[in-house]
Amino acid sequence: MGEITVSINDKQWVCSIASSPIEIIQGLGGVESIEPWTGMLFDLGVDYSRIDINMGEMLFPLDIIFINSNLRVVGVLHDVQPNEEAYFIASNSLGARYFMEVNAGEAASVEVGDVVSMQGDMQTVNIGGIIGYLLPIMVVTFGATAVIKAMGPSKPKWM
Repeated sequence: MGEITVSINDKQWVCSIASSPIEIIQGLGGVESIEPWTGMLFDLGVDYSRIDINMGEMLFPLDIIFINSNLRVVGVLHDVQPNEEAYFIASNSLGARYFMEVNAGEAASVEVGDVVSMQGDMQTVNIGGIIGYLLPIMVVTFGATAVIKAMGPSKPKWM
């Protein structure tokens, strides 16, 4: 997991980068707290029109900033509490490639349209490519399971 400095307006955060599927799923879940002006930047590899965030394992409230591949803020959620439903739905065609989780209150002046600057080593995994590879395998697996269940248990002919 790399580290990057993210700047929006006059605010700056030092963030860990979550780009592998395991890092993205785990996120900050189970972490008791983070230092002020730090966070986690999630790189999804491509812009998504909807992003659902699981807050079930979170132990403290967050501000969540959604950023598109053109490095513009496309959404902000403020003071998201543990176990609260959190999601982003794009209001434009680009969606969001990144989202950043920071301490609640730190994104108070961040607004849609703000320019984002990222400095540091950005090593990413293209999640879109991984999903594109795994989806056909999952469909075949689930499809085969459904067919087997529909056929029911086989009975010997003499029964």
